[in-house]
Amino acid sequence: MILSKLTTGQIAELRQAHRACKDKRYAYRINAIILLGTGWSCQDVSNALLLDEETRRNYQEQYRRAGLAELLTDGRQGSECRLTEAQQKLLETD
Repeated sequence: MILSKLTTGQIAELRQAHRACKDKRYAYRINAIILLGTGWSCQDVSNALLLDEETRRNYQEQYRRAGLAELLTDGRQGSECRLTEAQQKLLETD
């Protein structure tokens, strides 16, 4: 499903976030949403930004679900430490 047309306010918010963005991964995400929301086809956006279809769809879904805030998160979380306390203390002393 193609992203519906963005309002002028939404585009302004996205462009401001794009200008302030220091991480190019997030800048590409914002770029994709701006292009989709201003009438570019899904294929044209994927080709222009060198994105595969699944990645582009994920960006669309993130923005559709929760807006800019979700688009600017990657959802990665670390795992619990697998070292024992003794191993951690040994690392701290080295």
